[in-house]
Amino acid sequence: MKILLIVVGGILLVCLGVVVIGSLLPKSHVASRSASYRATPEQLFSLISGPQNWRPDLLSCETVPDSGGRELMRETTKNHEIVTYELRDRVPPTSITRRIATQILPYSGSWTFQFSPMVK
Repeated sequence: MKILLIVVGGILLVCLGVVVIGSLLPKSHVASRSASYRATPEQLFSLISGPQNWRPDLLSCETVPDSGGRELMRETTKNHEIVTYELRDRVPPTSITRRIATQILPYSGSWTFQFSPMVK
């Protein structure tokens, strides 16, 4: 009986630790990356803002009608996960901002792609 109480107490302590650490993590964060490509900003903008049929991880990508006037795109991955994205901002050919519009996912976020010519 004493061993059972120690095991249960240990499990509860671990669970409590996970909850405390999770509550201390930031609710939002910002990450950035940069890369160089042998393409113009116009070419990259067209690729990112257009149909995503070039992405090998997708089964399909379609434009979705929205009564609120938002520009939505629904993607279905090869794992059959369906995620809808909203186009928040578009400044051709320099930037695109998208955010996850699907509400029932355990994650959310937005992405801003910025394009500029390489400086030699």
